[in-house]
Amino acid sequence: MKRVNLKGIGPKLIEFGDNYFICEFIDGILFEKFLLSEDKDCVKKVVRGLLKQCYVLDKLKIDKKEMTNPYKHIIIRNKKAIMFDFERARYCERPHNLSGFCQYLMSRKIQSKFKFGINDLRDLIKEYKKDYSLANFKKIIIVVLNK
Repeated sequence: MKRVNLKGIGPKLIEFGDNYFICEFIDGILFEKFLLSEDKDCVKKVVRGLLKQCYVLDKLKIDKKEMTNPYKHIIIRNKKAIMFDFERARYCERPHNLSGFCQYLMSRKIQSKFKFGINDLRDLIKEYKKDYSLANFKKIIIVVLNK
């Protein structure tokens, strides 16, 4: 939590010690409810922020482990996404935050909100996983957000 907080990710860590931690309370709505109820432009802005957070986690070599099914792990407050539940997060050489979140976006009920080419996104994810490059990340943003 301390490390991701430095990058503006997650609730603010207030205190920690042996076998406990205290962090900021996040009041807001769960991501999936937000996703299905807000207008397309607002959703795209929040998803763009989430994709960036996933990319930062990948570059930090931190795998959050919840991004393929994040509906209970992201709260939207003031139209900004805050990831939480980092207790399963681990350092690893090949994290899967961005690719996992993209898999979630490709699910039938979510993908209908964006209308991007699933095969195009799959190909880009394969390329991204080879080197986690900024260039490949930007290509993913373009496909997901139709920009």
